[in-house]
Amino acid sequence: MESADSRIEDRIRLKVERGEFLLQLLLAARDGTSDVQADFIDKLSVFSRSLRALFVEEGLVIKLQYSPSEFWPSIRGQRICFVDGGVARIELPSAAPMGIRVGTYQVRVGDRSEKREEFKVDIAIADELFDANQSSFDDAFDDTQKLTDAARIISEVAAIVRAVESEDPPDLAVLHGPLVNPAAPYGTPEFPSFTDEMCDALCGKSGCSRSAAERQFVAVYKHLLERLAGARVSAVGVIERNLSSRATLINQHLSRLVEQRRLDLAQKEEVMRRIEEYRLNDAALLSVVLEQGEALTPVAIDRQQPKEKWPNKWEDMLATYPRAVTT
Repeated sequence: MESADSRIEDRIRLKVERGEFLLQLLLAARDGTSDVQADFIDKLSVFSRSLRALFVEEGLVIKLQYSPSEFWPSIRGQRICFVDGGVARIELPSAAPMGIRVGTYQVRVGDRSEKREEFKVDIAIADELFDANQSSFDDAFDDTQKLTDAARIISEVAAIVRAVESEDPPDLAVLHGPLVNPAAPYGTPEFPSFTDEMCDALCGKSGCSRSAAERQFVAVYKHLLERLAGARVSAVGVIERNLSSRATLINQHLSRLVEQRRLDLAQKEEVMRRIEEYRLNDAALLSVVLEQGEALTPVAIDRQQPKEKWPNKWEDMLATYPRAVTT
């Protein structure tokens, strides 16, 4: 019977054969070893085994007991709401049209009737970003891609808030993508605020006009996230591909161990140095460290870091942003 250690090496070898560690192999080749691939596999295997041993010893690895034949009957009758947003990309030489649509798909598990599922477009935005009189933002802005990103991010969260706060809320809400995104990039002094019309569409009609600061992305996004956190329905964000270049989740777990005096700071820094040396993110490293059906204990991560990039005006608000409980 194979040991957990040997399975780690097998997983690394398989990923190397598939070309999933191509960048890491190229970086290793700079050292001039005679057999780059074998050397990389050996070193990463030793490191991964040590990291797994640490996680297991500290009780950070959880096993998910999933049996389809038992799980799906156990949630029969529950309604799950899936939320996803899309952007229409139209490039014109003298215009910057923005089209955003956020749809919700709700399905009742085990229901075979015509009322089993429902799809609707919850939020639809069509605007011209070069127009100072647009309905989404109160002024024009040169970086139209950033405007579009801000509108998409906040529209998706607004749609999921609308679902969980409805008179007939689902049992679970799932967003295709992260629930909490960095807000600082959209809080620069030049970045325009949303219009009152846009805020009404996102947050519900307030009955009174809002100040420019109250309509700014950082403030509106935080308001929606706090409403989501206070809802009685659980909401999760599902990320299919981790495009980050950093091992943020692992770093957070190691930092907590340092705070609890269960790990020396020097040890933590050495682990992170090794991870950064091979440009490994959470997905790449945990895919070999963890077995099938395993996950790391969820931990709250401050998605607004690093603090050095916070606009001065929004420092106090960004410091109190809801954290993303992540695994």
